[in-house]
Amino acid sequence: MKKWTAVFTALALFTLTFAFAVPVNAKTHLKTPYSLSDGPDKLRSQFLRAELGGMDYNYYVPCYEKKDDHKYPLVLILCGIGEGYEQDQPIYRHAFINWSSIELQRRFTDGGAYIMLPRSPQDEGNFWYPNTVPMLKACLDDFVKNHNVDPARIYIAGFSIGARMLYQVAEAYPNYFAAAVVMSPYTNATAAETKVLSRMPVWFFGSDQDLIVNYAATYKAVWDEIAAGSAEPETCRFTTFTYTVDPDGKKIWNNHETWHAFTCDMFFNETEPWPYTSTVDGTGKSVSVVYPNGVIRWLNDCSRETAGSEGGGFVRLNLLAKLLAFFRRIVSRILGLFL
Repeated sequence: MKKWTAVFTALALFTLTFAFAVPVNAKTHLKTPYSLSDGPDKLRSQFLRAELGGMDYNYYVPCYEKKDDHKYPLVLILCGIGEGYEQDQPIYRHAFINWSSIELQRRFTDGGAYIMLPRSPQDEGNFWYPNTVPMLKACLDDFVKNHNVDPARIYIAGFSIGARMLYQVAEAYPNYFAAAVVMSPYTNATAAETKVLSRMPVWFFGSDQDLIVNYAATYKAVWDEIAAGSAEPETCRFTTFTYTVDPDGKKIWNNHETWHAFTCDMFFNETEPWPYTSTVDGTGKSVSVVYPNGVIRWLNDCSRETAGSEGGGFVRLNLLAKLLAFFRRIVSRILGLFL
């Protein structure tokens, strides 16, 4: 009798949770991406290429879209010098392809995300000059229109001159992005650009031993303005690198290439904290970046509803999703005790 009582109780709880919302992946048709252990060639093969208005880009699609009407986040990554001279360089020069791996894709709330890597036309002598801003936006608009992208969860990341482009794009379209990851920007941000960035969650990377860009005058100065102007400084992050290393642990002489940590979601050897780093939030409080709570988990809590002072909607939705997951775990455990 106790067995059947438990079963009926569990089923009742299970039905109750579904009465309020359908679990995120119930209607989705996610792909099963390659693993990091499958190697870069396999990961790279998951990317497609498109072109619009003189700009081409590589991209990864997380789902079988013809069968799926669920909306997924989009991560836009703007590359630096050396990634724009030939097609497909953004998926060959650095390990951003890692973001298409099953290990990183599964860290997203929805089980996956679109990844977009546009190419600055450096073969034409164009290093993310201002005229590429509307070109990039046209590519974004077209991509969002033709894929299952959640417009409230479009994230922008950029490194070196790509971070400089990030500043320009964020200012040009101030209500478009839900969060930004700024890595070793080549130049300072203007007052207008900093004002826009202060309205959204920002994770800033910079090395205090950088031999190319001055840490205090460029990285720290911009970060201080963002943190001071943020309505929610506790959502922002600033990671200081004493030394920079590649994913194999080899030190990089210029200490400029902080973005290798980003390619691995801030974890060395998949689960270890990234070496030679320390992180604080916008209030100056120390933040521990412990597996699996890296950049992706941070992005999961960011949407345009949480940016600036008019947030709230996404936080409530995220809380509901967590409560539903909690109830499902209880149901599973009750059934496990008696069946």
